[in-house]
Amino acid sequence: FMPISVVVVSQMDFLKWCG
Repeated sequence: FMPISVVVVSQMDFLKWCG
């Protein structure tokens, strides 16, 4: 289980690297 904030930051980082 991961805190929602960590998931959001991870997704933002993922989109930043992909974009």
